[in-house]
Order: sequence, then C-alpha cells, then structure tokens
Amino acid sequence: MGLEDTATGGGVHVNDITMVLQGHVKDGYRFNPAGLLSKENANNHRRSTLNDKVHCLVSVLPADKIVMMDDDPEGVISQMRKIRKEAAELRIPQVVFMTMVDKACTEVNKDLKMIYRSKKIKEKMQECSNKLGVPMTCVFPVKNYHEEIELHNDVDILLLSALIPILNFANDHVGEQVNDEGCHHPDMSFDNWRVINFDVLRKTQMIEEVRNLKIRHPKVEHLRLLVLGPVGAGKSTLINSIDSIFHGRMSQRALVDTATNVSFTQKFQTQKIRDGESGKFLPFVICDIMGLEDTATGGGVHVNDITMVLQGHVKDGYRFKPGESLRKEDPSYHRRPTLKDKVHCLVTVFPADKIFTMDHDEDGIISKMREIRKEAAALKIPQVVLMSMVDKACTEVNKDLKMIYRSKKIKEKMQECSNKLGVPMTCVFPVKNYHEEIELHNDVDILLLSALIPILNFANDYVGEQVNDERSSIRQLRARLSTHF
Repeated sequence: MGLEDTATGGGVHVNDITMVLQGHVKDGYRFNPAGLLSKENANNHRRSTLNDKVHCLVSVLPADKIVMMDDDPEGVISQMRKIRKEAAELRIPQVVFMTMVDKACTEVNKDLKMIYRSKKIKEKMQECSNKLGVPMTCVFPVKNYHEEIELHNDVDILLLSALIPILNFANDHVGEQVNDEGCHHPDMSFDNWRVINFDVLRKTQMIEEVRNLKIRHPKVEHLRLLVLGPVGAGKSTLINSIDSIFHGRMSQRALVDTATNVSFTQKFQTQKIRDGESGKFLPFVICDIMGLEDTATGGGVHVNDITMVLQGHVKDGYRFKPGESLRKEDPSYHRRPTLKDKVHCLVTVFPADKIFTMDHDEDGIISKMREIRKEAAALKIPQVVLMSMVDKACTEVNKDLKMIYRSKKIKEKMQECSNKLGVPMTCVFPVKNYHEEIELHNDVDILLLSALIPILNFANDYVGEQVNDERSSIRQLRARLSTHF
C-alpha cells in the first residue's frame, strides 16, 4: 500500500512498514490505515528470521512531483524519513528510485540516453537526496514502462543499472549477518607540489600493499582507525568509499544522511572491511562515531566519550548521548581494554568547502577537535586529517582530480586545516569521497589509497612501538628481580 498524508486518513501506517522491515508481516496481510498489525493477529510473524526480513529498502519518488512535496510533519516526506530512520537502526541499506524522468525533462523524453547529461535530472536527483537524506550515489533515475507495448533497450539498461547495485547492497547486508553470526588557470601551479601517481597499475599495487600488510604486534588482529569530524563532513561516506574500493564496486557499509544538520550516526560502530577478491577481512577496521556539533546546539558526541573511545573503554554498539558521557557502571563500558581495543590512529575528516567558516569559539567544533587532538597526543596516538569535498572547493579539481596537487586553492585549504588543528601539512591529505557516482573511478580510488596507506603505516608503527615498550618493561623487571635475588 502507498504512503499518504496523515491528514487524509489513508495510506499504509509507518509502524506497519517497520514491522515489514523486521519480517513480522506475513504475505497476504491486508493493510488497515486506521489500525496497526497487532501481535495477536494471525498475520504477525512472531519469530522472524533473516529470510523474512527486508534486505534493502527501495523508496520510489516521482521526478515530476518532488518539488511539490514539502516537509510537513503529517506529510509523505516526513513519513519516509521516519521509515528511513527505522531502516537505519536495522542497518538495512537504502536507495531511491526516481521515476517518471521522461516527464521531468523533455530532452530525456526524446532520448533516454541523455539522462546523465540533463541538468534538470541532476537537480531532481539532488532534490531527492536533500528531502530524504539519501546520498546521491544511492539515487537512481529510471523510466518504467507505462504506455509502451514493446521492450526498449535504453529503458531496460537504465533499470538494470539500478537493480544490480541494489542487489549488491542487499547481498552485502545478508553477508554481514553471516559475519555477525560467525565511495593553465590562475588557481593552478605549473608544477605538482606533491607527487602522486594516478596510473592504474599503481592502484593495483596499493591495494596489494594493504592486503599484505603485516601488523607489528602479535596480539593485534586489526589496526583500529577512529574517524572523527563535524556533522556532514563525510565520515560515513569515507567508510563507504574505502569499502567500495576493496569490493571493486559501490557498497553502502555505513548509512549516510545528507539532509540533516544533526548526526545520523548514533552508535559506536566498528566497521570491518572485507576484501572482495579473497572474501577475507582486511587488516584494519574503521570506528564510526557520532559527529561533532557546537556545544550551543546541545547535540553531537561528547568529548569525554571520544577520549574513552581512544582509550578502548567503549564497547561496539554503544548509543551516544549528547548531553552526557559514558559512565563506568554502564554495560557498554569496557573496564580493562587491551591494545587491540584502543585506537591506533585518529583520522579527522574536515570538509574543504567549509574550513574558513569554522572559528575558534571555545564552544565550537574547532575547539573540541583541538581538545580531542590533545588527548590523543597524550596517549601518543598518531593523527592525520583527511580534507574531504575537494571537488566543491576548487572548480579545476572538480573537472580533473589529477590537478589536485597543482591547485593553489587546495593547498590554501590544507594550510588552513593545518593551522586550525595544529596538524603538520605532511599529515593533511585531500580526498574525494563517492557521493553521486554509481561506478568506481581510478583517480578517486588512488587519492583515497594514497591517504589510507600512510594512515595504516602510522597505526602500525604505533602498535609496533607498544611491542618495544613491553619488551623494555620486561627487561627492566628482570633486571630488578636479578638485583633483588
């Protein structure tokens, strides 16, 4: 049954959809707009398994009516966002099918091959993304058959190009359950001021380098990278982009919301990255946390919680509470963390297009980030900055990512990052995440890998130093014992 404004008294109830997501609704159940499916109802599946649950949520929005849909609390968009939030809680991947593209653009109506050249279609896709909070990479414009009597190649290809990523997202989701059980110009320099090889062969070499990384501590299975940053900086998008590289296709590991000023990530989540070729987990994990906000907003992750994450005291799945930090009595508090529970490198994500708008107000995000950086320094944890959204900060880089280390604007932004956070320029890496693409691009991958490898090396050096410290402590203890006896 379709969604309708609550005021009309019709349409499927949001709670019924939540139960569908959870696998509690049996096939053949007749929806009742006036009431919910009760637990006593014969159509309620009490003990649903993974086989009964939804593996991907596909929202369908008509391209020609998007602008007319508002954010009224009783409206369809608000209901869709509620459903999206429920799906996010269940970690169900989500995409949007933007239908009726032929009605939204006359050029596309004449020739469907023009779909990804149409400014109107891109505007409509962005509107979908903004209204529902789904990243552009997960918005697929399609045309359904509605008046044709024969199949058309262009229509089929467009639909299949959307269907295949959806099936991949769904397959990744069910695969994760198995694991749980068992993306010359005045602003340009003549020369590159940082050298990077964008050759395809170099990408292959870097991927192999990550796959074959040997961790320098016998008791550490995965290097732990903590991704930190303000709301909307692209933390979860970064995780998806890295995951996509090693899958060899687009993936949606961490759920993203593009239409909110508050953090979509509510829980502490450790994301393992699986190698798409071997099926094995790679030797690093990425810890995803709630975004930072100004203290005045009353939202965002608490600085004390981040300190405890650095120290390894926060268990996976802990739900952050902006107003208070984790207590020692809480079941999510890890009392005796070892090196494998602690953070081995702090990765701060900073949006290149918003650096200059962030000030040093004592309650502001920059002050919080500097405070966290000080805590990490006290623990001798290495730190880097990933400067995201470089394509929004420089038009020449947007046209050609290979120009990144010739761009004066990008260098200025990196220097600003360095100045505001106190991180040396050698530890500031400009990157572009996947946010509207549906296929991998060599330049994007190489730029991300060129940042990831130094991060892994820094983290590996850190755990290696702990081995040296442990050996030194043992030698000192033996020396004291031999002197005593």
